[in-house]
Amino acid sequence: MLRKFSYSLIVLLSFIISPSENFAQGVNPEKSTILVLGDSISAGYGVITGKAWIDLVQKQLITKQLPYVMVNASISGDTSSGGLSRIRSLLEKHHPQIVVLELGANDTLRGFQIEQTEGNLQKIIDLNKQYQAKTLLVGMKIPNNYGPKYTQQIEQMYQRLAKNNQLVFIPFLLEKFALKREFFQDDGIHPTTSAQPMIAKTVTDKLLPMLK
Repeated sequence: MLRKFSYSLIVLLSFIISPSENFAQGVNPEKSTILVLGDSISAGYGVITGKAWIDLVQKQLITKQLPYVMVNASISGDTSSGGLSRIRSLLEKHHPQIVVLELGANDTLRGFQIEQTEGNLQKIIDLNKQYQAKTLLVGMKIPNNYGPKYTQQIEQMYQRLAKNNQLVFIPFLLEKFALKREFFQDDGIHPTTSAQPMIAKTVTDKLLPMLK
């Protein structure tokens, strides 16, 4: 059973598997690809269809007449090892210019060691480079009840990956509303539909400059 954390103790975990590799609605698959490899937050768990942050980013790309299509390969409950097992085939299939990498938070609840998670994420980044895809790294924060030392180590892991690989980096995807309970679903974990524009803004602030 999933533990229900308070809104200030955010962790991204869902074992409900959602369809992967979905194109955002109303876009042309012949355009250059932005691949999103994430967990339930990027899979749009509990969000109205067509209103998830990836859909909103795609609409901005269309409005700005930028020739890119968002391909969502996120799966609820996914871990860094799950992403690593899928990334090569996704790169070969979609040939993305950019990979938005939003994984790692669920590893903590699966008992992964930080070194294992970091190693998996590094291998994904290396494969992205091998296939000439840039990586936009998305960090997450875990519940404080895991202890301040452990939570700090997780943050430092993302920071280290970003620095060592010179990546564009989002330290915390939910930063704009993390302490506002009204923007979370009843589980206190997953953002509501109304929170999606704020997530989209956080992503586009980093993503759009990468497209120039």
